Amino acid sequence: MARRIGYTDDQIENLKDFESRDDFTDREKAALRLTDRMTIDPNNVDDALLADVRKHFDEGEVVELLAAIASSITSTALMRC
Repeated sequence: MARRIGYTDDQIENLKDFESRDDFTDREKAALRLTDRMTIDPNNVDDALLADVRKHFDEGEVVELLAAIASSITSTALMRC
């Protein structure tokens, strides 16, 4: 799906290095930081991270982003069972 919306193979294969890359926008980086945090330590999504996300997304988009990330995490966990 990422390729269909314009991401390159290099971006996809090296996604873990998104912070140091200049081919991701600040908005994309904020979403990826939130995704990382929710995946690795969901109890540590703090106010500073959410404030950064809100610089790039309106409140409705934040809710949709949180729901999409949570849904993906849940689906992945269920598939492992």
